[in-house]
Amino acid sequence: MYKLNTIDSREITKHIKFLWSGARYHISELDEDDALQLTELEALEKDAIENGCGESEWENGIEIINDNFIANYIRQKLEDAEILSRHFPSWLIIDWDETVDNFLKDYTELNMGHATFWVRTSVEIPDWQK
Repeated sequence: MYKLNTIDSREITKHIKFLWSGARYHISELDEDDALQLTELEALEKDAIENGCGESEWENGIEIINDNFIANYIRQKLEDAEILSRHFPSWLIIDWDETVDNFLKDYTELNMGHATFWVRTSVEIPDWQK
């Protein structure tokens, strides 16, 4: 699950319920890998909700982006919004590090195990997405 580019919060909730279905009363009834995964997923959910995405947003589905994919994700969003052409010339140089930094001002960093994820926590819709 950690290697996915994006994860929908509803899938995390679904997986938490699946893992809990293997333990009747207590997490100690799960094998070590499942118990660790359950602990990490529950911590991720709690962290996201407490840091601004909100419980109803989590339940309705929010996109959680793997840090390894964030630059591609941003580029894809800009192309989808037709701000950036899919066929811009090779001589055009974009400072992707600064673009990512600017984009992430509306996102919160979440950690799960050794992986880092990003979740949008700003309720304001940027002009380019309107």
